[in-house]
Amino acid sequence: MGGLFAGVAAYGAMATLRSQKRQIKEQRQFIADQSSVLELQRHELSAVKEGRRWEQARKVSCGYAASRGNEIQWLSVANRSSAPVYGVNVLWGGRHVNSTKVVVSRFTGGRTPATSPVECLNSLEEALFKPPTGGIRADIYFTDDAGQRWHMDAAGGLVSATQDEGMPRDGGGAT
Repeated sequence: MGGLFAGVAAYGAMATLRSQKRQIKEQRQFIADQSSVLELQRHELSAVKEGRRWEQARKVSCGYAASRGNEIQWLSVANRSSAPVYGVNVLWGGRHVNSTKVVVSRFTGGRTPATSPVECLNSLEEALFKPPTGGIRADIYFTDDAGQRWHMDAAGGLVSATQDEGMPRDGGGAT
C-alpha cells in the first residue's frame, strides 16, 4: 500500500513539473512577445520625438528681398513657429559681418534695431539682415525653443549644428 502512495505521489510530482515547465515556456513566449511590442513602441516614440525636434526648425524660413536691378537689399529670417528662436545669426561667406539688423513684429508692424546675433526672435517675427556688397553666400544659424542649434543655408536646407556654430567668436561683431 505504501508503494502505491509513493507511485501516486511520484506521478503527481511529475504532472506538477510538466505543468510548471509548460507555464514557464508560456511565460517566456509572453515575455518575448512583449519585448517585441515594447521595441516597436520605442521605435515609434523615437520617430515622433525626432519629428517634434524638427517641427519648430522647419517653421523658420529665409528669403531675399531684391530691388534696384536684382541687387539683394535684405535677407529675411522669419519665425513662423509658435515659440521663440534664439541666437539668430547670419554668416556671410563664412564670416561674421557687422551689418544692419532689424526685427519686424507681425503683430505691430514695428521695426526695432537688433543686436548681433538677434538674441530672441519671437513667434511671427522676422529679422532683416543687410548683406555686404558682392552677393556673398549666407548661412543662417539659430537655436530652437528646446535648445537645439540649427544651420540653414540660403536655399533653405536645414541641418542640426553644434551649440557654438554660427556664433561670434569674440562675443560680438565682425571677425
